[in-house]
Amino acid sequence: MSGLIDAALDEDGALTASTTLPGERDVEVLCEPGEGNLSLSALREIAEDALRPLDQAAFGGAEQEILRELAAAGPGTEAPVLHLEGVVIEPGPILVLLYSARSASGESTVYCTLGRDLGVESIEVAEDEDPGVPTVELGSLDDLLDHLSAAPESPEEAPRA
Repeated sequence: MSGLIDAALDEDGALTASTTLPGERDVEVLCEPGEGNLSLSALREIAEDALRPLDQAAFGGAEQEILRELAAAGPGTEAPVLHLEGVVIEPGPILVLLYSARSASGESTVYCTLGRDLGVESIEVAEDEDPGVPTVELGSLDDLLDHLSAAPESPEEAPRA
């Protein structure tokens, strides 16, 4: 681990930061304080201690388990491409690896909880947005306001009284 970058406390008192983990994995880190209010330096120490044992073997084992789980859920489908997006550190400490899983059938977010021995304890898969629902990406708050204030394009889109 290369150390925490841009560490700060969010509005809930959790530490947010970035780091580079083994294998050149750039991730976001969220360290939950638990019941008490902890200082930035205390949460930084907890996060660094929790992340220090993570190595290529831990990621490899987690990724193999995730791929097996996804294959069991949908046999005959193409194996997804996994990308480690972040790590959540919960009190205990409990490590949850957050992966994006992309395949021809769509995109999912995978939450992989590791035990104290860094073995996989649980895997949860959340399907991302319904591909049938249109989405709009806007570059700024001004673009959002312009989009929201625009007149409906057709009578079907107009609000009904």
